[in-house]
Amino acid sequence: MAHKTLTISEEAYSALASLKAEDESFTDAVLRLTGASNVRPLSSFAGKWHGSIEESKIIFSRIDRMWERYRPELKKRLRYGLKPGLTKA
Repeated sequence: MAHKTLTISEEAYSALASLKAEDESFTDAVLRLTGASNVRPLSSFAGKWHGSIEESKIIFSRIDRMWERYRPELKKRLRYGLKPGLTKA
C-alpha cells in the first residue's frame, strides 16, 4: 500500500489523537471518521429487515440461547479481570 505524508498543525494532531481509539492507527481513525471505512454502524441497518415475523422469532431465539451459554463465561471473566471473549483465556 502506498503512503502519503501530511503536515497538520499541533492542534489538528491533538484533535485527531483524541478521537483515535487506543488500538487504532491514525490511518484507520481517518478512514473511520471520514466514513471511508467499509465498516458501517449497526444503526445504518435499521429498518432493513424484510424477513417474516416467524424468521425473526427463530433468529432472536437463537441469540437468546447463545447468550445463555456465553453469560456464565462472561461473568467469570469480568469477575477475574479477564478480557471478555468467546474463547477461554
